Amino acid sequence: MTDRGTWDAWERSVVDELFPKVRGSALVLSLLPGEDPDPKWCLEMGAAIWYGKPIVVVARPGVRVPPELERVAAAVLRAELVTVEGRHALQDALGAFVEDWRRAHPDDEERVR
Repeated sequence: MTDRGTWDAWERSVVDELFPKVRGSALVLSLLPGEDPDPKWCLEMGAAIWYGKPIVVVARPGVRVPPELERVAAAVLRAELVTVEGRHALQDALGAFVEDWRRAHPDDEERVR
């Protein structure tokens, strides 16, 4: 993004699309991009924190999760998404997280379904 028009269009998409989606979500489920951060991913995490959304981070086995991210995440789930077993394990772990969240936050029943 080198010219002002491109930057302005990207900024408008963040304000008009990303922020309303995060604000309206029950939680943020995010795949950790790997060892190096991705700018869009970082922006999504910042928006989730800003709006007070529970963050569920999914990381591949062996990928380092920064301790600071672990502190703000409601859950860090490990899953190998390239296998059927890994996807099923993630589905089960996410279901258990949602049930635990519902019990711990009964006032948020409308948000987390």
